[in-house]
Amino acid sequence: MEDPDRGRQQVDYGSRIRALRRQRRMTLQQVASAVGISASALSQIERGVSLPSVQRLPLIAQALGARLGELFASEDEISGSEQIVVRRASDPALMSMSSGVTYRRLTAAPIPDIDLFESIWEPLAASGQPGEFMSHPGFEGGTVSQGTLELRFRDRTVTLDEGDSITFDSALPHHLSNPSPHRFATATWVLHRHGAIPPGHSAPPPD
Repeated sequence: MEDPDRGRQQVDYGSRIRALRRQRRMTLQQVASAVGISASALSQIERGVSLPSVQRLPLIAQALGARLGELFASEDEISGSEQIVVRRASDPALMSMSSGVTYRRLTAAPIPDIDLFESIWEPLAASGQPGEFMSHPGFEGGTVSQGTLELRFRDRTVTLDEGDSITFDSALPHHLSNPSPHRFATATWVLHRHGAIPPGHSAPPPD
């Protein structure tokens, strides 16, 4: 099965990254150093010359003090001026990665503290190179709706087949991949921003 969103117009998140960086009055070098890439590599991402990997994108958002969902969003969406926002199926908020992964935001506009999106993984697509782990503040929960995803932590590997779900602290270093050389994999994810306390977790003691 092919990616149904292939060929559709993508969100210009390079321009969004540049706008957020300038709003924060940060230089290319400052953001690039926080992410672990060169200033020229970040410039290429901002100009749409190259695409970031799944591993790098949360780091870019974190360096900018933004949520992942904000990189999908226009200035009007971020402002929250509309109380009701509708996004039609013909105009999805899509973001393609260099590693064969496409994100699709599932909310019409960003929601405070929460990102909800679908990820579509090409055969053998991965969040980064083997042995490269990513981590970021918050909690994640996901369900695989098609194919298989492999989620590696430093001390264990979890294989998720169709219908399987997982919840974990996303500060734990992790690596995702589609192990199949033939099938696409699709999963729906909820990212809960660090700071708000999810159900089942205790708030930290006061200072």
